[in-house]
Amino acid sequence: MRKFTIFSFIILFAITSCNNEDEISNSALLNNQDDSTSEIILQERDPNLPKVWSKKIAPRPSTRASFTDATDFLGNSYAIENGTSIIGDFSNARFPIVNMEKLLERYPSYRVAKELRTTSTEAMSYASFERLETTSSFTKTVKSGFSLNVGPFKFGRTKTVTDIFKHNTNDSEQAVHGELSVEVVNAMISLQTAPSALKRISADYLDELFVDALYNSSMVELMQSYGEFVLTSYYTGGRASALYYGLDKQSTDFKSKERDMDKSINASYSWDKNSASGDFSIGTKDGNSSTANESFSELRVSIKTLGGAYGYNVATPPYDVKNTSINLTSWLQSLNDSRTHTMIDIQDGGLYPISDFILEENFKQRYNDTHMDFQHQEQLEEPYIEIMKVYVRKSSSGEKLYDIVPVLNTRQGDKLIFSNSSAASQSDAELKANSVATTFTEKSNAIKDEKSKYYKLAIKANPNKVINPILQTTLSFSINDVDEAGMYKFKNTNTNIWYIYNPTSLYCFAYYDDDYILDAYGILDWVNSIPVKSVSMTTLYQRYRIFGL
Repeated sequence: MRKFTIFSFIILFAITSCNNEDEISNSALLNNQDDSTSEIILQERDPNLPKVWSKKIAPRPSTRASFTDATDFLGNSYAIENGTSIIGDFSNARFPIVNMEKLLERYPSYRVAKELRTTSTEAMSYASFERLETTSSFTKTVKSGFSLNVGPFKFGRTKTVTDIFKHNTNDSEQAVHGELSVEVVNAMISLQTAPSALKRISADYLDELFVDALYNSSMVELMQSYGEFVLTSYYTGGRASALYYGLDKQSTDFKSKERDMDKSINASYSWDKNSASGDFSIGTKDGNSSTANESFSELRVSIKTLGGAYGYNVATPPYDVKNTSINLTSWLQSLNDSRTHTMIDIQDGGLYPISDFILEENFKQRYNDTHMDFQHQEQLEEPYIEIMKVYVRKSSSGEKLYDIVPVLNTRQGDKLIFSNSSAASQSDAELKANSVATTFTEKSNAIKDEKSKYYKLAIKANPNKVINPILQTTLSFSINDVDEAGMYKFKNTNTNIWYIYNPTSLYCFAYYDDDYILDAYGILDWVNSIPVKSVSMTTLYQRYRIFGL
């Protein structure tokens, strides 16, 4: 009784403070507030439960060991920030996202190979790393419509250039960088990416270790390990990439320096692009145009080849363009053998975000937000339930009205709001009562009594915290009419993911087949009591909202 009185008093004080803040700032309360002085523990976490929020994922094999053929890169992840920043460089390919062997066994037409047999050259210059966004074609390689953060690309390029030209680069106004790409293209390899195909792949054909990592890593950790994208369409053949660094002795403005670098790049190499067997060299010592050096007090280049026969590959440290010439003719001629080909470039729109291969709504959004630097949770955390007020609407007089709901805080830090669909139709008077201390106390205890039947984790109440799912300060998802008593479960043996689903409200919770996840949420006993009932994955991903635990 004494605890209840203290609880009510603190609630009353917090509600008064909340109402005062309400009058001062509308926007502040509609965001997720955190007033720890108002937080009350209604149920402690069961002390018998292990406190394990993540398990170490299985070790991956060496990245390059699995790429024995030019077609092996399809469906693998691709890193930008932690890669070479040379778009198309096969060394940026990481680990399988899609189990291609299993997918092609069932749907062989999902992989398409087109023979092209073309050649191309492309050069670009940038006077600062900030100008990469406007001068680079990187953005074209990413799926159209995806909100792209170019920061990782700029960071990766800065690191690569700094590492290569560490004895030459400086931050003077004369500095300018460039890139030359000479490609002998044999074929284009593509994965079927129609929306229905992506859903089917995400449901049944993900790589086992990727699924393991998805449920055992924060999105920050996952991105650091796998990268940001999935390879869905790329070119094979051979490629010579050259990175340039120069000090312009005539110009300091961006456009003039870039123009000078473009001119120098084009003058520094010799190749008949209509032939894959002719002479090919980079550098001006052996006769390429001396105009390459006219505008620069210093001009250096580093070359790296992709593909080609063993013994003919080239990877050079930076050298003076004027005093050196690298003959790549033998390497070029070795490309006549298609067995020497590898991935060399990415088709426009050929990089899909990893989130396109994730069915779980909260995981998908958190991955995108992490990519955009909106969220940055580095480790999985203890899950718990917090009872708070959720914004419903404003009254006719402009007063904010709330419902009282439990919010499941996941290991990833997402907030799953167990909303009541009936709240929208309640009267202003009914909703206004939720801001009264005694009402909040009574409803909080009732919610705790109900949820404690299923969850042995910590259950808290905080009357001074308001959440609005529309304002994504913290990732939150409103789920209407959660009814733990009306659930069924189903295991997808293709991915080892269990789905706990409600056929009435059409939502489901997903977890990887490991009891430690259930123990983390304190729901092992409840889940073991849920009846098993088969449901097709097509039904789940077409009709249900799926949330990862």
